[in-house]
Order: sequence, then C-alpha cells, then structure tokens
Amino acid sequence: MQFKQETNEPFWKYFERFKDLLAQYPHHGIEKWRQYQILYDGLDYQTMTLLETMSRGILKKDEDQYWDLYEALAEKSFSGSPAPRKLTLLLLDLVCIQLNPL
Repeated sequence: MQFKQETNEPFWKYFERFKDLLAQYPHHGIEKWRQYQILYDGLDYQTMTLLETMSRGILKKDEDQYWDLYEALAEKSFSGSPAPRKLTLLLLDLVCIQLNPL
C-alpha cells in the first residue's frame, strides 16, 4: 500500500490528508525524513516534476527544509492548484529567508 496524490487533487489537500493520517496514529514512529519521502513518492507526475525543477540547487537536502517547503506550498496552493508562478515566488521567499535569517 502506498500513499498517493489522487487525480486532480490539489497539493494542500494531499498534504492535509497525510498529516491527518499521521495524527490518527501519534505513536507511528516514522522519522521525519521518511515522512518526506512518502509524501514525495506519492506525488502525481506534474507536482513532482514541478517541485524537482523549481527546487533543484536552491534548498539543501535537509528534511526540515523540505517539510517547510511542503507546508508553505500547501498554504500557498490552498486557494487553487499551484501554478508555476506561485511556486517560483514561494521558492524565492524561501531563498530570501535562508539568505537573510532573522
């Protein structure tokens, strides 16, 4: 069994379903990096390709940064499907935060 993004399911809904599933089993013991991998592996082709293309070279391979990316993407895509322009702006925001920490 695999957790998958359904056809035409917006990313935010997919992400919320995953978090709801984890909340149902608070002692699941799944490490954060594995949660990231499960989410990534279940993405539809379009969302996966978009994330790969737009985040390559910008984010370090740190599971907390990827989790933050998922959280921000879910928040930004709540109003509709994540368009490439929205993802570009999101990634630019994340880069600015990394370069200019508070």
